[in-house]
Amino acid sequence: MADASFKLLPGAVLTKVFMCLSTRDKIRAGCVCQKWCAVFRDDAIWKDAYMREIGEIMANRTWKDEFMREYKWRHSVLTCTIIYTPTAVACVAFNQNGLGCAGSCVGLLTLWELKTGVLVMTLRGHVMEVSDLYMDNTSIISGSRDRTVKLWDIASGQCLRTFRGPQKSILCLQVDGWTLASGCADSIVYLWNLATGDVAQTLDGHNGAVTCLHLDSSRQLISGSSDTVIRVWDLGIRTCVRTLIGHTASVISLCVFEGSLLSSASDGMILQWDLQSWQPLRSFIGHEGPVSCVAMDDRRIVSCSADKTIRLWSWDSGRCFRILQGHIGNLTCVRCGKDKLVSGSEDFSVRIWEI
Repeated sequence: MADASFKLLPGAVLTKVFMCLSTRDKIRAGCVCQKWCAVFRDDAIWKDAYMREIGEIMANRTWKDEFMREYKWRHSVLTCTIIYTPTAVACVAFNQNGLGCAGSCVGLLTLWELKTGVLVMTLRGHVMEVSDLYMDNTSIISGSRDRTVKLWDIASGQCLRTFRGPQKSILCLQVDGWTLASGCADSIVYLWNLATGDVAQTLDGHNGAVTCLHLDSSRQLISGSSDTVIRVWDLGIRTCVRTLIGHTASVISLCVFEGSLLSSASDGMILQWDLQSWQPLRSFIGHEGPVSCVAMDDRRIVSCSADKTIRLWSWDSGRCFRILQGHIGNLTCVRCGKDKLVSGSEDFSVRIWEI
């Protein structure tokens, strides 16, 4: 009798009741009857849950879809596909066609399917560690400690061009349009014309190896170095226009998204910088080793470390809301997509984490 009376509650009251339930209880209650199922689908209860549990971020889809997607990232078991590689993994990348690529410490590039982990092909050409990768749907650009950059055709697996010039190891690269930037152990940033293969200009200012880069279409380049300094360059006048000082050890990784710059370093620190004032906004502390890579999208920040963990951080609170474990070696790289993360490690494996 009481149960029947409860089912007859007005819709507005039921909505308030649903808002007080946990996510698991909301799902269970939505299966009781058609009326409760309709309340379960009401976007108002999911907007309330999203605001309270995740943060005030504008949703691109319905509030229910957004909430459930974020809830899975935070609480559900992530499906993990493990790809074993011949040697330690130094860098990873993937494209929109469902292919992933890993660069190894002995110069090999391995291509595999993201969904299945099946090996597609192995590219041979570098004779030392592949330190960084760029990948789109048709080509791969790889930089190596053998002092070369190579352009590969994905369809044929052939090396189309080899770029030479630096006198020391190439440690990082970035591509924007027809411009390729590479950071080298000789403390110099080299800018290449992809059409001709020639070095268009060089940027010299760091007092240590250039370990990470960010290049964008505004003709601005940001570089991080083992000298602990981040430099901002105006490519139009080929001059360093800003110097960012905040880290106490080698800067390892840079990432830019919607007005913010993230930098990670071997001191275990991640810093967020404002791209207007160029001042540090906050720090993310939690890793117990050098933070080898940091990435982000509009919902979360992802970092990996020599402490063998991947951490997911909230944009709003700056807090770590999840730690992913599984690798048994130092993590060297991570890339994030809409519904997946791809990580590489010195344990001879790549892991694809999906929800």
